[in-house]
Amino acid sequence: MELTKLRSRSIRNSRSKAGLIKGIAHETDQHGVYWVDVDRLTWAGHDFLDSARNREIWNQTKRVVAEKKGSVSFEMLKLVLIELGKTARRQAGILI
Repeated sequence: MELTKLRSRSIRNSRSKAGLIKGIAHETDQHGVYWVDVDRLTWAGHDFLDSARNREIWNQTKRVVAEKKGSVSFEMLKLVLIELGKTARRQAGILI
C-alpha cells in the first residue's frame, strides 16, 4: 500500500468556497479533500441555515430560482435565500 502525502489548509477566508463554515480542509495530492474539520459556522452560515429551514422561505427561493429558466450557481442560491430570510425577519419585526 502506497502512502499518500497529506496537507492541510485553512478554509477560513477562501474566496472559492461558499463562506458558510470555518475550519481546516485536509487534502491528499491524488484525491483532493479527504476530510474537513469544521470549527464553526460563519455569520452567513447561520443566516443560510435559518432561512433554509423555513419551508416558506425555501419554497419562495425555489420559485425565484425557477424563474431564471436555467441553472444558477450555489452563490446565487445562497444570496437569494439569505436575502429572502432577512426580508421575512424584518417584516416579522425581528431585528437583524
